[in-house]
Amino acid sequence: MKIRKVRLLALIAMFALSTKVLATESSSNWFIGSGITIGGFEGEDDSDSALGIGLHGGYQFGNHLKLIVGANAFSVNTNELSNSNFSAVFAVIRPQWEFDNGFLVYFDLGTTSSSIGKLTKIGLGLGYNEGRHEITAGLDGTLFGDGDSIGGVALQYYYHF
Repeated sequence: MKIRKVRLLALIAMFALSTKVLATESSSNWFIGSGITIGGFEGEDDSDSALGIGLHGGYQFGNHLKLIVGANAFSVNTNELSNSNFSAVFAVIRPQWEFDNGFLVYFDLGTTSSSIGKLTKIGLGLGYNEGRHEITAGLDGTLFGDGDSIGGVALQYYYHF
């Protein structure tokens, strides 16, 4: 067990050192951001409103792929989950296509881990990138294993540094 921890720490250190070198070559690969999701909860017996807020960060590989990790907090108001609050951490792979005028189209696919369990996260949307600032708007969904889901419109802001 101790050897696994040492290997894991060595791997993390190698990754951290290599990304530091990459970050100095291109100053806009790393980013941080925040977002809000306004939508609904769809369950077997009912559907009602849901609101989510989150903080994210990640790394952009070239112009067409991002890795985004973050944390979201949700408030769901339904008959089944009366004013239920829960938080989740997520990791998403985002293929995106950016045009010469700064507009972009993206697709999200990832996983979410919460007190409810492991969930699937998907999304599709449009955005605009102006230098270090990026704004996106799209459809966002979190799919529960039992067929329930939280979905809605997600607005996100990212700052590239």
